[in-house]
Amino acid sequence: MEKDRKEFVDYLRAVKASVVKNELQKYSTIHIVVGNEACDLDSAVSALTYAFHLTHSSVRSVSRNDGAALIIPLLNIPEDDYSLKTEVVHALQREGVEQADLIFADHLDVAGLSRGQQQPGGAKPPRLTLTLVDHHVPVGSFTGLEGDIQEIIDHHVVVACRDTDFIKKVKQTIEPVGSCATLIAEKVLASSAHGPTNAVLVSLLRQTIIVDTVNFSASAKKTTAKDESVTAALEMADCGGGRVAGQSREEIFVDLTQAKSDISKLSTAQLLKKDLKVLRVAGVQVAVSSIPVLVKEYFCQQQRQQELADRCRAQSVDAAVVLGVSLQGAVSRDILIYSGNAICLEKICEGLQSSAKPDLDLKESADAAFTPLSNQYRYFHQGTASASRKQILPVLADVLHASSTAICRGGAASAVTRKPSSDIPETATPPNSFIAGHGFLTDAHSVFTNVHRKILQLDTGSSHRTGANKNNSALSCQMSNEYSGTATPSNTFADDGPRNLMHNGTSCGGNRMRDVERDELEDRMELLKLRQDDNENNDSESPCDVSRASLSDVDDHNDAMFDMDEDEGVGSRIVSGRVPIKK
Repeated sequence: MEKDRKEFVDYLRAVKASVVKNELQKYSTIHIVVGNEACDLDSAVSALTYAFHLTHSSVRSVSRNDGAALIIPLLNIPEDDYSLKTEVVHALQREGVEQADLIFADHLDVAGLSRGQQQPGGAKPPRLTLTLVDHHVPVGSFTGLEGDIQEIIDHHVVVACRDTDFIKKVKQTIEPVGSCATLIAEKVLASSAHGPTNAVLVSLLRQTIIVDTVNFSASAKKTTAKDESVTAALEMADCGGGRVAGQSREEIFVDLTQAKSDISKLSTAQLLKKDLKVLRVAGVQVAVSSIPVLVKEYFCQQQRQQELADRCRAQSVDAAVVLGVSLQGAVSRDILIYSGNAICLEKICEGLQSSAKPDLDLKESADAAFTPLSNQYRYFHQGTASASRKQILPVLADVLHASSTAICRGGAASAVTRKPSSDIPETATPPNSFIAGHGFLTDAHSVFTNVHRKILQLDTGSSHRTGANKNNSALSCQMSNEYSGTATPSNTFADDGPRNLMHNGTSCGGNRMRDVERDELEDRMELLKLRQDDNENNDSESPCDVSRASLSDVDDHNDAMFDMDEDEGVGSRIVSGRVPIKK
């Protein structure tokens, strides 16, 4: 095992050295294996292990030239965000991989490589090729580089549209299994006939599949027969010195779940950013953060409450909703809401308290352990522990849509101003993504073309569906966390009232007047998609399903942890209605 660890780490360090020393001109081809911008365990491990596999495979298909190829595994986040990925850090450190060994999105000018940017000394620039893993549409700094993509390995269903037409010309392995690591492992195991499999690859891939399938939990409904068979094959793999000895599946799941929940080294700002969605409806922005601890326990320190308010101002959002969950004993949840806009705070609290679907069973608590810093904070115990952010977001969207005019007036009265903020980048990365799309409407023709197309799709999708057709329809509505200024029709949803969408709206201020018509269309599209996701999630339960109340404690805990980040990205670009569903 130690020999295999050294081989794996030495490979990463050698590639990193080539990047740091700007030695890319030595190669005829630079091939980057990149995951999605969520950079969860599946995305990170898939990129690292597949790049290593390609480099050490006897058949190197990534280079179309006779010259040497440098194969670079890239984690698709800025290096500063790596510490937020606590389960990734933990899993890699156990295999001897440190942050300094890794290459991040801000380490390479991929656009320059794609253009064939002139190299030092006038050397011929290397050719750029790409493999996308755990997503199928290039995002972030890779947006627009479809022509450089040579291979795609993904477990998310592709919905045919203009943005995915290029996939037909690309080598692809796309199957709706529980984890992309399953597909990577299948390729790694297939080459085992040529020699022993590196033990680090076996260990990392096995761990990832276990986490992604919630330890093969039936209630999570993420496992396929291929996930099971590939994991069993990994456990039997010949790694030269025998099979990989180590933890049981349950031990691995518990260990990585605890690592994911470890917030001991995170600041308040980092904790809020770790699992963040920003809901934008009719010019009102609400930051929704999920944290793996009860809010009454974390925010009992008033300094942390002040930091929450400071972050809201820095982000230029109208309110923050923090959803806490505890896995100690029975699963429990609570909610902290902050807003400097009294009307916004009141409307959000009223909307959540009066919600019937789901009934959150909110009780405003006067817990002695938690004292609000001011009347700008409201704290609730959430009695319905099964309701996660996925169910709460549609409720919040409805509240903001119904109350946006009053909230905007309240914001004006409170002298709330908007300004660009580096905390919410123009291109948001999962799990820090926008539920809306800035710059969506380009012209009236494109608007109504997309609206008409989606009306037809929704009419078709709303017909009675059973069996595989129903499941396929639900899968076809998968959405991603990635934000893009380019509309992806397959993931853009509209209701049946396009003729009413382009009327004059009420402005929330001079700077917002130009956004009113666009916001109106986006909001309707967004609300319908939020409701559709929620309805499909409810419809997917068959009459014979066991109720949550009767599930084992283990499944309750697994589901709760799964729900915390169930929205992480699938890597296809969209603009509106941004609440992605489970992988």
